[in-house]
Amino acid sequence: MKKVAIFSCVGGGPMERLVRSLEAGGQSARTESLFSPERWRDLMHRGPLGRAAARAGAMGVFPARTAIRAAFLSDRFLVPTTNPFFLPLVLVATGAWHGRRVVPLVYDLYPDAWEATGVTKAAPPA
Repeated sequence: MKKVAIFSCVGGGPMERLVRSLEAGGQSARTESLFSPERWRDLMHRGPLGRAAARAGAMGVFPARTAIRAAFLSDRFLVPTTNPFFLPLVLVATGAWHGRRVVPLVYDLYPDAWEATGVTKAAPPA
């Protein structure tokens, strides 16, 4: 069975639902994150120092840890989310080192930004 590891800085919610959906289809899947949703909210409500700690973890610690761990995982496919926004780029760029297939999961603002800048067009209503 092919194993899938999904990486998102803040766990829970959509990524856990994706894992359950994959497992219901017979796929082995799991998630890795740095913060629980509760921990993220707690840090973001602790003022400037808490927000700085959350951002440092999200933008520095988590991407670095994920890139290093990728080389030692038994998972066949890595699914980095855009949380942080550059995580897919990090795992694609380090692909020769870790040797895993990377399937970026792009969500958040990218589709909206691409439409706003004219890179792509919105799908016509069904």
